[in-house]
Amino acid sequence: AEVLPRVAAAPRPRDVRPPRVLEKTLDKIEAAVAGGGDYRTWAEQYKSARQDLTVQGVRGALARRAYEGNARFALAANDLDEFHQCQVKLRDLHALGVEDDGVLAEFAALGALHALSIAPAE
Repeated sequence: AEVLPRVAAAPRPRDVRPPRVLEKTLDKIEAAVAGGGDYRTWAEQYKSARQDLTVQGVRGALARRAYEGNARFALAANDLDEFHQCQVKLRDLHALGVEDDGVLAEFAALGALHALSIAPAE
């Protein structure tokens, strides 16, 4: 997969992929992840897509899809930092009125269980 660079400077909405292209990008990422794709490669793809959504101010179902997918992928790879970043953004989206269908509670429980599962035994 082509690794798209994430920019450090503030990009302009016209310089990023529009939502219709990002939908196809997420389809590609999700298919690769389901097929056991390399974590680092596809995590970067998720981040790139999320950045494009953020730059354009996309806060609906497409943003939810990107953050949920990335959160699940990160958790499966034991990347709690990335999982928590996505979890926080999902909370923000929910506060803005984006439906969560119980995902926030699910992710809170998953995060707690995961943290317990990797905690050192005493």
